[in-house]
Amino acid sequence: MSNSKLCKGKHLRIEERLIIEYGLEQNYTLKEIAERVGKDPTTIIILS
Repeated sequence: MSNSKLCKGKHLRIEERLIIEYGLEQNYTLKEIAERVGKDPTTIIILS
């Protein structure tokens, strides 16, 4: 099994990080940001 299959979905792409950063700056709710990047809100909590 390749390493990429083991880690699939573990890391955020730069585009997702930028969307999260923008959302936090604009005071969007964690739920709103999570919906925009297609991630669980707990992911946003960890990054904020």
